[in-house]
Amino acid sequence: MAKTVAEIMNHELFAVRESDPSGETLGNLLSLGITSAPVVDAAGHPRGVVSLRDLWDAIPQDRVSTHMSTPAAVVRSDADIETAADTIADTGFHHLVVTDDQGRAVGFVSTVDIIRGLRGKPVGHPSAFPHIDVDTGLAWSDDAVMVA
Repeated sequence: MAKTVAEIMNHELFAVRESDPSGETLGNLLSLGITSAPVVDAAGHPRGVVSLRDLWDAIPQDRVSTHMSTPAAVVRSDADIETAADTIADTGFHHLVVTDDQGRAVGFVSTVDIIRGLRGKPVGHPSAFPHIDVDTGLAWSDDAVMVA
Protein backbone atom coordinates (compact mmCIF):
# COMPACT_ATOMS: atom_id res chain seq x y z
CA MET A 1 0.00 0.00 0.00
CA ALA A 2 1.22 3.51 -0.83
CA LYS A 3 2.50 5.57 2.07
CA THR A 4 3.86 8.81 0.59
CA VAL A 5 2.60 11.46 -1.80
CA ALA A 6 5.44 10.59 -4.21
CA GLU A 7 3.85 7.16 -4.70
CA ILE A 8 0.44 8.49 -5.74
CA MET A 9 1.14 11.85 -7.40
CA ASN A 10 1.17 12.50 -11.11
CA HIS A 11 4.83 13.04 -11.95
CA GLU A 12 4.00 14.54 -15.34
CA LEU A 13 3.43 18.15 -14.50
CA PHE A 14 1.86 20.69 -16.81
CA ALA A 15 2.45 24.11 -15.26
CA VAL A 16 1.89 27.67 -16.46
CA ARG A 17 3.30 31.10 -15.65
CA GLU A 18 1.43 34.10 -14.26
CA SER A 19 2.08 36.02 -17.48
CA ASP A 20 0.62 33.33 -19.77
CA PRO A 21 -2.55 34.34 -21.65
CA SER A 22 -5.74 32.95 -20.14
CA GLY A 23 -7.14 31.85 -23.52
CA GLU A 24 -4.03 29.85 -24.40
CA THR A 25 -3.94 28.28 -20.95
CA LEU A 26 -7.61 27.31 -21.20
CA GLY A 27 -6.95 25.72 -24.59
CA ASN A 28 -4.00 23.77 -23.21
CA LEU A 29 -6.02 22.48 -20.24
CA LEU A 30 -8.80 21.34 -22.57
CA SER A 31 -6.34 19.75 -25.00
CA LEU A 32 -4.63 17.82 -22.23
CA GLY A 33 -7.92 16.72 -20.67
CA ILE A 34 -7.02 18.15 -17.25
CA THR A 35 -8.99 20.47 -15.02
CA SER A 36 -6.28 22.62 -13.45
CA ALA A 37 -2.59 23.40 -13.41
CA PRO A 38 -0.11 24.94 -11.01
CA VAL A 39 1.14 28.43 -11.72
CA VAL A 40 4.89 28.59 -11.13
CA ASP A 41 7.60 31.25 -11.18
CA ALA A 42 10.78 31.06 -13.29
CA ALA A 43 12.46 28.85 -10.67
CA GLY A 44 9.51 26.42 -10.59
CA HIS A 45 8.13 27.49 -7.22
CA PRO A 46 4.32 27.40 -6.96
CA ARG A 47 2.58 30.78 -6.99
CA GLY A 48 -1.00 29.57 -7.37
CA VAL A 49 -3.32 27.23 -9.24
CA VAL A 50 -5.57 27.96 -12.20
CA SER A 51 -8.55 25.81 -13.18
CA LEU A 52 -11.00 25.47 -16.02
CA ARG A 53 -13.58 27.15 -13.81
CA ASP A 54 -11.24 30.10 -13.25
CA LEU A 55 -10.65 30.56 -16.98
CA TRP A 56 -14.00 29.69 -18.53
CA ASP A 57 -15.30 33.26 -18.79
CA ALA A 58 -11.90 34.96 -18.88
CA ILE A 59 -10.96 37.35 -21.65
CA PRO A 60 -8.44 35.35 -23.73
CA GLN A 61 -5.79 38.09 -23.53
CA ASP A 62 -6.01 38.32 -19.72
CA ARG A 63 -2.98 37.04 -17.87
CA VAL A 64 -3.33 33.88 -15.79
CA SER A 65 -2.40 35.93 -12.71
CA THR A 66 -5.77 37.69 -12.99
CA HIS A 67 -7.71 34.45 -12.52
CA MET A 68 -5.55 32.06 -10.49
CA SER A 69 -6.20 30.99 -6.91
CA THR A 70 -3.39 31.99 -4.60
CA PRO A 71 -1.49 30.90 -2.69
CA ALA A 72 -1.07 27.41 -4.09
CA ALA A 73 -2.03 24.59 -1.76
CA VAL A 74 1.11 22.47 -1.55
CA VAL A 75 2.36 19.24 -0.06
CA ARG A 76 5.88 17.83 -0.12
CA SER A 77 6.51 14.68 -2.12
CA ASP A 78 7.91 12.91 0.95
CA ALA A 79 4.82 13.70 3.06
CA ASP A 80 2.53 10.86 4.05
CA ILE A 81 -0.80 10.53 2.29
CA GLU A 82 -2.69 11.45 5.46
CA THR A 83 -0.97 14.86 5.47
CA ALA A 84 -2.13 15.41 1.89
CA ALA A 85 -5.68 14.38 2.87
CA ASP A 86 -5.63 16.86 5.77
CA THR A 87 -4.41 19.65 3.46
CA ILE A 88 -7.21 18.91 0.97
CA ALA A 89 -9.75 18.92 3.80
CA ASP A 90 -8.40 22.16 5.29
CA THR A 91 -8.15 24.09 2.01
CA GLY A 92 -11.16 22.78 0.11
CA PHE A 93 -9.09 22.58 -3.08
CA HIS A 94 -9.33 19.54 -5.36
CA HIS A 95 -5.61 19.40 -6.19
CA LEU A 96 -2.35 19.99 -4.39
CA VAL A 97 0.91 21.06 -5.96
CA VAL A 98 3.59 18.58 -4.94
CA THR A 99 6.96 20.12 -4.12
CA ASP A 100 10.48 18.82 -3.60
CA ASP A 101 12.74 19.67 -0.67
CA GLN A 102 13.63 23.00 -2.32
CA GLY A 103 10.01 24.05 -2.79
CA ARG A 104 9.89 23.48 -6.56
CA ALA A 105 6.78 21.99 -8.16
CA VAL A 106 7.43 18.37 -9.16
CA GLY A 107 3.92 16.94 -9.47
CA PHE A 108 0.23 17.27 -8.84
CA VAL A 109 -2.04 15.16 -6.64
CA SER A 110 -5.84 15.10 -6.71
CA THR A 111 -8.50 14.19 -4.19
CA VAL A 112 -9.14 10.97 -6.11
CA ASP A 113 -5.43 10.07 -6.00
CA ILE A 114 -5.46 10.61 -2.23
CA ILE A 115 -8.60 8.53 -1.67
CA ARG A 116 -7.19 5.69 -3.76
CA GLY A 117 -3.89 5.89 -1.89
CA LEU A 118 -5.60 5.80 1.49
CA ARG A 119 -7.71 2.81 0.46
CA GLY A 120 -4.82 0.90 -1.11
CA LYS A 121 -6.30 1.11 -4.60
CA PRO A 122 -4.14 1.65 -7.67
CA VAL A 123 -3.75 5.28 -8.68
CA GLY A 124 -4.39 5.64 -12.39
CA HIS A 125 -2.82 8.47 -14.33
CA PRO A 126 -2.73 8.62 -18.09
CA SER A 127 0.41 6.93 -19.39
CA ALA A 128 1.61 10.27 -20.68
CA PHE A 129 0.32 13.66 -21.58
CA PRO A 130 0.80 14.65 -25.15
CA HIS A 131 3.89 16.82 -25.19
CA ILE A 132 3.43 20.43 -26.21
CA ASP A 133 6.08 22.88 -27.32
CA VAL A 134 4.51 26.10 -26.08
CA ASP A 135 6.58 28.27 -28.43
CA THR A 136 5.56 26.45 -31.63
CA GLY A 137 2.26 24.88 -30.60
CA LEU A 138 3.58 21.50 -31.79
CA ALA A 139 2.14 18.54 -29.90
CA TRP A 140 3.29 14.91 -29.88
CA SER A 141 2.91 11.78 -27.76
CA ASP A 142 5.38 9.19 -26.58
CA ASP A 143 6.38 6.39 -28.94
CA ALA A 144 4.26 3.25 -28.65
CA VAL A 145 4.78 -0.25 -29.92
CA MET A 146 2.20 -1.27 -32.50
CA VAL A 147 0.91 -4.81 -32.05
CA ALA A 148 -0.82 -6.55 -34.91
